[in-house]
Amino acid sequence: MDWLVDTNILIDHLRGVPKATTFLRQARSAGTLWLSAITVAEVYAGQGTRQSKQASKVSRLLNLFRIAYVDGSVARLGGAIARDCGTLYRMP
Repeated sequence: MDWLVDTNILIDHLRGVPKATTFLRQARSAGTLWLSAITVAEVYAGQGTRQSKQASKVSRLLNLFRIAYVDGSVARLGGAIARDCGTLYRMP
């Protein structure tokens, strides 16, 4: 199974939230992990990536993913799926 991972999961993982880390490990063992190009931009927009240690950590993490490039039709479909199905990952 393929997984399209959203920014909030990556940020939580980078902040050490165990539930996010567990989700990523389980999803990775179950299939291919994907990020949208927008998610990559959002992660690098974080102020922590100004520091080389954090930027390296982010880079290593993002290298585990394939990148999905988003156009208008993909964005519309993604919005419809999110609207109809909700999220697969929820924090307590």
